[in-house]
Amino acid sequence: MFDGMPPALLKELGVGGKGDKCKGFKLFLASEAANKKCEAFDTKTACEAGGCKYEGSECEPTAATMMKVMGVEMDQEKMQAEMAAKVKGAKTQEEMTKITVDVMTKFLKPMVPVMNDMNATQVEIAKFDKRCGGGKTKAACTADKVCELQLKFNQRTDNFTQQCDVNKAKAVEETGCSGVAKAIADLDAIERKAVAAGAKKALAGKKTKQKAAKDAVAAYKKANPDANAETDTRLKGLETEAAAADASVIAASATVATADADAAAAEKKADETPADSSTLRALPSIMAVVAATVAAAFA
Repeated sequence: MFDGMPPALLKELGVGGKGDKCKGFKLFLASEAANKKCEAFDTKTACEAGGCKYEGSECEPTAATMMKVMGVEMDQEKMQAEMAAKVKGAKTQEEMTKITVDVMTKFLKPMVPVMNDMNATQVEIAKFDKRCGGGKTKAACTADKVCELQLKFNQRTDNFTQQCDVNKAKAVEETGCSGVAKAIADLDAIERKAVAAGAKKALAGKKTKQKAAKDAVAAYKKANPDANAETDTRLKGLETEAAAADASVIAASATVATADADAAAAEKKADETPADSSTLRALPSIMAVVAATVAAAFA
C-alpha cells in the first residue's frame, strides 16, 4: 500500500522497519478467520447479512467490520477532509508535498508497525508453505513436523482428497512464538466446517449425476425391452456409467462423514481452548481502508 509514496514520507513513517513476527501471526490468523467466515456465504444476500461485502462473485470482510472486530479506528473521511483543506492553501508543489506528508504521517503512522509485523510474519509463512506445498506425498508430508494431511478440494480430480498443508500450531511453535492457541483453534474449526459444507455440496452434485445415470439406464431398457448388456454396447456403457456414479456417491458419502467428524472435533477443541491473553491490534485488510486515499494523494 506504500507504493508511490515520497521517500520522505516512507522514512517518517518507518516503513520497512523490523517487525515482530509473533504479533504478525496474531494478525494473520485473525485475518484468515475473518476471510473464511465470509467465504462461507455463497449468496450476496447472505454475505451482506453476515457483515461482509460481495465483490463480483466473492464474499469478503468489509474494512469497517474488520476494524470494529479488531477494535481499531481509522477515520478515513477525517483524513481526506483535513488533507483537502490544508492542500488548498499550498502555493507550491513543495508545500503540497509537505502538507500531504504531515497529514499522512498523522493518520498512517500507527498502522506501520502492523504492516511491519505482517511483513515479518509473511517471510515465515512463505517458508512453511514451501515446506508443505508442492504436492508432497503422504510419507514426505508426515515426515515434516510442521506439515499435516488435510482434507481439501482437488480441482483436478473434482473430489476432496487428503493434501499436505501447514500445521499452524506446530509452525508457530517452531518460530518460538506463543499465545495464539485460541486463534489457531478457531481458524481450524472455521476451515474444517467449510470443508464439511463443501463435501456436502459435492455429494449432492454426485447424487444428481447418479440419478441421471440410473434414469438413462431405465429409459434405455424401457425403449429396448430385449436389450442385454452382454451384447448391447450402448446398454453396457450406460450401466457402467451408473455403476461409476454409485461408487462416486459412496466415496463422497464417506468423505462427508470424515469431514463432519473433523469439523465437530475442531469445533469442540475451539470451544475448550482458553482465550488468548493478548488482544489483536489490527488486520492487513484494514490497510485497504487507506489504500485508495494514499493512491489518490500521490496520483
